[in-house]
Amino acid sequence: MTARSRGAILSDFFSVVQNLRQINVLRSDRYLGDIGEFIASKIFDVELSINQREETIDGEINGNTVQVKFNSSPTKTNINVGRARDYDLMVLILSSSSKHFPINCNSDFVGYLIDQNSIISNFSETANSTFSCTRRTLGAFEYREINFVDLN
Repeated sequence: MTARSRGAILSDFFSVVQNLRQINVLRSDRYLGDIGEFIASKIFDVELSINQREETIDGEINGNTVQVKFNSSPTKTNINVGRARDYDLMVLILSSSSKHFPINCNSDFVGYLIDQNSIISNFSETANSTFSCTRRTLGAFEYREINFVDLN
């Protein structure tokens, strides 16, 4: 498989996911975490952890621990970003089908790189010490537009 074909294969996958959602075959998006990590590694140079079972840490950027989150839900109003005090940076990848996707953005995905202090200061903390955000919260942060072609 060539590197160039990865973006095309991911494009096909997301079309199928949309079709399966429309006929209620897919009701969960947990399997998308691996795709979020792949995108984070390509776009933000996250060095992914070899141990995929570690609960909070998905990788590192320049020695800083990274949690990767992926969201493609067209209905959820909040994104849970986990226990921000347990990692240094978060990479949040949104697909264009996410309810939180920036308005007037035409890319396939957007990616945010947000540090721990910004999450603690700007996101909502839940009773179980996790943090969550809304589209409005994300509006205060810069994002990077990502297209399938960028993933080759």
